[in-house]
Amino acid sequence: MNAMRNDTMSTVGKRASDQTNEALRAFFEESAEGGIVSDLDYRTIAYNVADVIWTIDFPAEIIQEQLNRAPPEAIADAIVDNWRFSYVSPASERVFGYTPKECLSLVLGDLITPETIDRVRNAIAEVLALDAPVPAEASEKRFLEVDCLAKDGSLRACENVSSFIRNDRGVPTGLLGIIRDVTQRRHAEKALRESEATLRGLFENLPAIVVMLDREANIQFMNRTYPNAQAGEIIQVGDPAFSFALPEHLDTCRRAFEQALSENTTQTIEVQDIFGVWWSCQLVPIAGESVIDNLILIATDVTEARLAAEAVKKEQRLLRQMLELHERERRLISYEIHDGFTQQLAGALFRLQAFRGALERNPDEAWKGLDVAADLLTGAIDEARRLISGLRPPILDELGIADAVQYLVYEHGKRDSVEIEYLHDLPTAHLPPGLDDAVFRIIQESLQNACRHSRSDKIRVSLEQSEGWINIEVRDWGIGFDLNSVEGKRFGLQGIRERARLLDGQVAIESAPNEGTRISVAIPIKNSAT
Repeated sequence: MNAMRNDTMSTVGKRASDQTNEALRAFFEESAEGGIVSDLDYRTIAYNVADVIWTIDFPAEIIQEQLNRAPPEAIADAIVDNWRFSYVSPASERVFGYTPKECLSLVLGDLITPETIDRVRNAIAEVLALDAPVPAEASEKRFLEVDCLAKDGSLRACENVSSFIRNDRGVPTGLLGIIRDVTQRRHAEKALRESEATLRGLFENLPAIVVMLDREANIQFMNRTYPNAQAGEIIQVGDPAFSFALPEHLDTCRRAFEQALSENTTQTIEVQDIFGVWWSCQLVPIAGESVIDNLILIATDVTEARLAAEAVKKEQRLLRQMLELHERERRLISYEIHDGFTQQLAGALFRLQAFRGALERNPDEAWKGLDVAADLLTGAIDEARRLISGLRPPILDELGIADAVQYLVYEHGKRDSVEIEYLHDLPTAHLPPGLDDAVFRIIQESLQNACRHSRSDKIRVSLEQSEGWINIEVRDWGIGFDLNSVEGKRFGLQGIRERARLLDGQVAIESAPNEGTRISVAIPIKNSAT
């Protein structure tokens, strides 16, 4: 009985080997797309193909177990545990470093990782679990990703396509497979994914907004949500690209878009959006095979730069105005020196020069002339003191701003014969450097305007400090004036505004015909000290 059983098993194994050869022939004939392939061609193809072609023949015991309807999982375990290659193509040496002869002596665990062995076992069990026998000519193909172990210890990423070799009754008697080394491709795919992730992160976090447009200027893609807008609420894919721009900028946007399309050149424009943000926009054409398919809109927020530029221009205008104001003040001082101080000195000099000759001819008249010269010199000294006090009175440095303004009020009241009420409430005598001079000159300008132009019998000057601000008010009850028609011509008012603006101050001027004038100025203390 045992001899008969051994003969039967030997016969089954021989049939399995024959079926393996037939499966190889079928594989090559399928690859030849129906052409006639000789045995020499089979060997030539197998020897030169870059992929590893392999087969295994199931031992007779495994074939018998299938005939006995053993559980698929048990059969799969037996196949994996008894795995021996019956054929391996020469490409194995290039892929794994093992010669075909060496591969025939290896077990499955020598060539693939334990995780991959589990996947192979599950795939075999899955096919074996089919209830109905499958004809030999319809052998199933299974695609499997496998991690292979090379002879040098390196790990190779591979793809394996395999199918069962079946006998004429549809019973699996072996496996035929093709292994392709995709390690380099996987590395390239990983590098590509990492590069894409890096570029995507960079792209999504660019400070600029990048938008892809179609030829109708509709949005096809945005790298991030439009600022100041909820996602999808205002600007979204499919919307017109320039729907964010102010209406007055739409023509500029359209012209730049059409020019980029027609000339295939990058266009740069600056537009302001509906939220008040300024954008520097570049329209970059993307050419297809024959025409421009898309445009890339790159929008960079330049609001701060634009505001800074405007601030610089504003400061430059203010500086020019201050220089003009200082030049006007210098001319006024020169006029006062020429018309007053110099004339008095010249008169005194003339009297002194005439004194010597007149003393011999008419002593009484000579001494009278000397008295006149002395009066002229006294007036010149008083005028010099007045001019010095007008520029910067010494009392400002000695006693502080409150007493300096008191002196200014006294001088104007005496000279212009007008009643001036002075109210002040300052916790300290001296203000930060620069602020005391500005306050003095603002009050000086305001008083001078009131005394010269208001025709008011009474003027009130108020100076106080409150919550970090210096507040100035100069009020008269005179003839007043029309702010719209006169203010631009009043150099004194212009000087008041410009001095306050230099210190980040605020100026309010109220006046109307026959209703007097009120000048109110507020200057922050902290800014003036810097």
